[in-house]
Amino acid sequence: MKKFLKITAVFLFVTTVVSCSSDDNSESEVAPNAPTNLIGVLMSGQVRLNWTDNSNNEAGFKIERKLLNGTYSQLNSVVPNVLTFDDNTITTGQTYVYRVCSYNAIGNSTSYSNEVTITVPSPVSLPTLVSNSVTSITSISAVSGGNISSDGGATITERGVVWSTSQNPTIALSTKTSDGTGSGTFTSNISGLAANTTYYVKAYATNSVGTSYGNEITFTTLPTIGQTYQGGVIAYILQPGDPGYVAGEFHGFISATSDQIINITWNFSGSNVTTGASGTAIGTGNSNTNTIVNAFGNGTYAAKLCYDLVLNGYSDWYLPSKNEMSKMILNKNAIGGFSSANYWSSTEFDSLNAYYSNFTSGNSNMTGSKNSVANVRAIRTF
Repeated sequence: MKKFLKITAVFLFVTTVVSCSSDDNSESEVAPNAPTNLIGVLMSGQVRLNWTDNSNNEAGFKIERKLLNGTYSQLNSVVPNVLTFDDNTITTGQTYVYRVCSYNAIGNSTSYSNEVTITVPSPVSLPTLVSNSVTSITSISAVSGGNISSDGGATITERGVVWSTSQNPTIALSTKTSDGTGSGTFTSNISGLAANTTYYVKAYATNSVGTSYGNEITFTTLPTIGQTYQGGVIAYILQPGDPGYVAGEFHGFISATSDQIINITWNFSGSNVTTGASGTAIGTGNSNTNTIVNAFGNGTYAAKLCYDLVLNGYSDWYLPSKNEMSKMILNKNAIGGFSSANYWSSTEFDSLNAYYSNFTSGNSNMTGSKNSVANVRAIRTF
């Protein structure tokens, strides 16, 4: 019997385990984290930005900018680990908004930093303004003002007008008004002036830079009663309710500085006629005088003396009416030169008599014979 040799085969399986070497640390690359804590400061004509880096795999940072309510665009970029940027392309008067993102080969960070808004102020300068014309001039007051078209980039803290009897007044003077704050038009009431005096006035406006002035305007206050004016002295200034009064205008009558004659008759050569010179009101003396002269013609009598008078370059003098004479009595001390005597008016009472005033008693409603004598003081209208 054959014997078979039983051979048992033993197979050896060797399992090889393959693993990363200890020096292979590569990972799949991802987008970097966004920066945070963006801060912007305006300094020395530029905006300086600073931020916090929250990643270690950025290739750099992108800085984006837009105008307020505009659209972002990339302004610039910086390399990794640089955490500041200076924007020196700014313009005064503009408002800018900034944001920053990080980036690498994968792309930008999935979000941006916070936004920072910076307003670049316009340069501050002196205000720009003009002076208003001077109106409502009286002997002691006037109205002016100004119009501030630009505050210079800073709040107007004081405005008004300044005036002087010398040119180029400034706010160093006490003669000024203070009329609020802010730009635009304002009105200034000037007071405490001297009559019949020339003044120079300018509007002013003050901001944080300083004070600027408008154009200089010259005006002259009105004379007052008793002051020299147009050939004589102011005897009376028309008031509201007077015949011929116009609001905002300066009218009245002027007296000669001395009597034209002492003791002259109202009539001419005893002519006892009615001339029709019956006006009594202020403003009727001139027409009365013309009427009397037309009635009597040439000769020596009160009305004709005034009618022919040429004094200090003026030839439109006349004999005052009864009411004009009453105003002269009220102001006789300011006018000056009157005697304690009777003075003829140009107002006729009847064919034999005319009105006269007594400068001793102050009575202007007296009548006397046209053939009697009294003094004469001529006046003219302005």
